[in-house]
Amino acid sequence: VGTAHPKKYKFINMMSEQLKSVYPNQFIYFFFLSPIVYFYRKVMNKELRGAKYGEFHYVPLKGKGMNDVYEASRCVLDSAQAGQLGLTIRVLEALGAKKKLITTNEDIVNYDFYRPENIYVYEGKIDLDNVFFKEEYKEHVTYKQCRSMECKNLMQMEIDQNSCKGCGICQRNCPVGAIEGEGRDIRKINQEKCIKCGTCLTKCPFKAIK
Repeated sequence: VGTAHPKKYKFINMMSEQLKSVYPNQFIYFFFLSPIVYFYRKVMNKELRGAKYGEFHYVPLKGKGMNDVYEASRCVLDSAQAGQLGLTIRVLEALGAKKKLITTNEDIVNYDFYRPENIYVYEGKIDLDNVFFKEEYKEHVTYKQCRSMECKNLMQMEIDQNSCKGCGICQRNCPVGAIEGEGRDIRKINQEKCIKCGTCLTKCPFKAIK
């Protein structure tokens, strides 16, 4: 998500193409202030000569829209514009949201928060044997966990007994009647009935389902 500066547009598209086998569901939001800027950039910048009008958005993504994107994401792509120094806002947002990060910023390895299993420095080619990708593989195969909750066979919805208020909203919205309890009782999920659709997770106003 961000303004389609020439270098950023080039590298984000390169990353996107090379990552399709690992991250097939991608959300790319290139922004320009207006269609006029798009046509100007297309003429003036070689990186955008082959770009199509429909690739870009002319309304910035912010607020709840941006929050929803981060919540649904497993990994954030970052590419600084030409001449930019320091960390981009995307890096800071990814750290705050506790998301994996792929960035063109080579200097990021000098920061205290850098961990190769969480941050990958992109230099023109994706190395799928890198620990950045192997760590996620280990979570799935060894620990049977999926942090993004995309792999339904590895998911198990559970209700936090300390957070549940017994409102019954999750129960009323469950399409298969897998949530049990009456009145103001703390609810429980019948794992044999649960189809792991995630409806209860999104409907609970108290974030009591994990």
